[in-house]
Amino acid sequence: MIKLKNENSNKISYRLLNIAMEIGEIEAKARYYGTDVLLSMAEIHIVQVVANEPGSSVTDIAKVLGITKGAVSQQLFRLEKKGIIIKEIDADNTSRMIIKLTEKGHTANDEHHRLHILFEDKVSEILNEYSINDIEKIECFLNQISTAINEIKLH
Repeated sequence: MIKLKNENSNKISYRLLNIAMEIGEIEAKARYYGTDVLLSMAEIHIVQVVANEPGSSVTDIAKVLGITKGAVSQQLFRLEKKGIIIKEIDADNTSRMIIKLTEKGHTANDEHHRLHILFEDKVSEILNEYSINDIEKIECFLNQISTAINEIKLH
């Protein structure tokens, strides 16, 4: 294994931090996602869960996203006002509300999915320039970085 000089490891560290900030900027920016209303990253991820898990309740969405039911309820209130979702009483359990996407909600989800595919295609395009062995090393490196970040978060 090659021992990197401090200068090289610093370059990589700073580049990773810059990438993290760029991703943070993307996540902080609200988008229209093909609709006439701005949606935050938190809102579009709830839309994604509702699309992928038909018949979801507040509790179901909270479990999938690992957030509180209160946080989900607040986002659903905003999404309902924006015409992205509707709430209906569950026919099988009248004490339970199920969340459904409106046509506008489906449009937003489709556009969000298209953006994910675009990103995945860009990553694939870049990785096609590398050997399987190189890709395995990149994956290992990224896993090690993820572990290190999680260790830092604990301090």
